[in-house]
Amino acid sequence: MSYFFFTLMLIKVCIMPLIYLDFELRHDYIVKNFCINKNRPQLNCDGKCYLAKRIAAAKEKEEREAERNFVYQLCETIAEPIRPVFAFGKCDTAETQVTVSFDYLPNLNGRILTSGVFHPPLVA
Repeated sequence: MSYFFFTLMLIKVCIMPLIYLDFELRHDYIVKNFCINKNRPQLNCDGKCYLAKRIAAAKEKEEREAERNFVYQLCETIAEPIRPVFAFGKCDTAETQVTVSFDYLPNLNGRILTSGVFHPPLVA
């Protein structure tokens, strides 16, 4: 399973070099069939118009995918249900939400623990 995900990540990283490799391997076929400027040989396009379109399409697809992933993660973060810290007994979280809170009241009287040891000398 990890090999599958590793292969997917490797393909995603290497998409631009794969486009260039495809262009180089099928250069003659692309010039004959896909080149827009094949009727104007003075431009010396040689299929670069097709390559530019493929690169632009790949970048646009990558941007759309990144945006979709961001929106998905944002919605997932916002809409994440509140999960109980501790559940006692059997509880179906689909029907009821159990929230257990532990109140912590800090010692607000301003007393420092070392005040019993470090103080000025007591005069009798």
